[in-house]
Amino acid sequence: MTVYHRYRKVPRFAIDLIGNEGGTLFTAYAAELPDVMDLIARWAPAVQSLAAAARSTPRQDGGR
Repeated sequence: MTVYHRYRKVPRFAIDLIGNEGGTLFTAYAAELPDVMDLIARWAPAVQSLAAAARSTPRQDGGR
């Protein structure tokens, strides 16, 4: 998860969530910092669960 900030434009924040081995990118936008914090709080449990599952699941290609 990466958060980007820009000045003088709304939305002021872009939140990129990059997932899986294919590099899928999901971007959400937030107008202000409290909105960013709300998104992170909502996403954190799911992101942590997915990361733990990815670490514990053997790769289909034998790890190559």
